[in-house]
Amino acid sequence: SQWTQTDVESFGGKYNDLTDPQSPHRVGNFAKTLPFEDLNTSQTMGFYLQESINPITGLNVHLGGRLDKSNLIEGSFFYPKASANYVVLEEPSEMLSSLAVRMGYGTSGMLPSSNNLETYGTAYYDGKPALVKMGTSNKDLKPETQTEIEMGFDLNLMENTHKIEFTY
Repeated sequence: SQWTQTDVESFGGKYNDLTDPQSPHRVGNFAKTLPFEDLNTSQTMGFYLQESINPITGLNVHLGGRLDKSNLIEGSFFYPKASANYVVLEEPSEMLSSLAVRMGYGTSGMLPSSNNLETYGTAYYDGKPALVKMGTSNKDLKPETQTEIEMGFDLNLMENTHKIEFTY
């Protein structure tokens, strides 16, 4: 299992008097900023489980998955994986040492960061326009997920002195 807590501290400023050249908030051609500070805490919990079995001689099967939960978005998210490899050649010859075929399937996900969930808007500060944090955006936002399927083989030749691997 895994537990992470990330504190993100943001520093910045609100720009004022961008158009008035006589403004006391202006230095040369640049506007002064009024500083602000913001602290966002994200907490993520993840559980990972994997099991390997050998149902018949030469066959290895691996099953697993990860379950993630975050305080930033609603719900928990499961990412499964499965893979298998089978040793086809059991009795090697002088030319062909071993042959194994393999395939796998898996999903992974990346939870959105707190920066992806914030919305900003305009407001007035001391009578001047400013950029302010408005709150959290889409609470129905889900993690970005990726699925991968691969297959291939491993071939050892001439008493394991040469190896050919192929993955698609």
